[in-house]
Amino acid sequence: MNVSSTQFRLIRKEKDPKFNIDHLEHYNLLLQAGFSDMQLCITDTRKNRILLLEDYVMPGVSSQNDRIDCLDSLFDDHHLLLAGFWKKVKIIVKNKKFSLVPQDLFLHENIQEYIEVNSSILPSEEICLFNTNDDLSLVNAFVVHKGVREFIEKTYQSKDIEYYHQSSSFVNGLTRHFAEDPGKNICLYLDRFVLHIAVIINSKFIFYNQFPVKTFEDYIRYAGYVVDELEIDIRNDKFHVWGYLGRNSKHFDKLKKSFPNLKFGDRPKGLKMGYVFDSIPDHQYFDLLSFNFLS
Repeated sequence: MNVSSTQFRLIRKEKDPKFNIDHLEHYNLLLQAGFSDMQLCITDTRKNRILLLEDYVMPGVSSQNDRIDCLDSLFDDHHLLLAGFWKKVKIIVKNKKFSLVPQDLFLHENIQEYIEVNSSILPSEEICLFNTNDDLSLVNAFVVHKGVREFIEKTYQSKDIEYYHQSSSFVNGLTRHFAEDPGKNICLYLDRFVLHIAVIINSKFIFYNQFPVKTFEDYIRYAGYVVDELEIDIRNDKFHVWGYLGRNSKHFDKLKKSFPNLKFGDRPKGLKMGYVFDSIPDHQYFDLLSFNFLS
């Protein structure tokens, strides 16, 4: 085991004083896991209230074995993650190995083929899963690393774990957010080295994809491709940005020069969040917070 690879760093933690460890049977545990980061959110299902949000990075991770070792260290060090009395445990997977398929066309026996349209799969290391969004008539097929799934299943042996893909959370959150909003809404989500783009037109989901980025100019370039492909009017249509971007940053200024109507996005509607979360900008953690509406 590479000791450095097991290191993790907490970069954000906000906890509502109303959190009560004696009420875990009423709380949902939501874990969003990327290759080298993880976010967690705990919600009180009785009030749809956010009680805890934490964000971790794992900078030393360079392989799936490193990742599992780091998760093991993080869970072992955490005062809540090893508890087994949650109402539900939901896992959201952050990776590029997914495919959104029209519900009427989805055949379970073809799940691997759907995903391989976008990315190759390692059957010896990865397992194909799916979930359905009836409101959008879509099925999201995606992969989970077998080692990560085994770790989660072993940790929460008494629970039926629910698995989702980050794209489901983001798209579902946006369609709820713009349910009564006419016109075109172009939605950018700046994740860590990934750009997510979704388009909602007249409250209907039209497009979603994610793009790997190496430089900030990649954000502008990929967004430009989508704008051209969908014939979006950058001067009249509405642009929104969420994610890891400062309100007064030079990066936001650069984006706004390319997309003059760009504004920071808001939090998902319908959540209750106490004053302790006021320190978190409204445009951050949209995917994680939208996760609360997946069922």
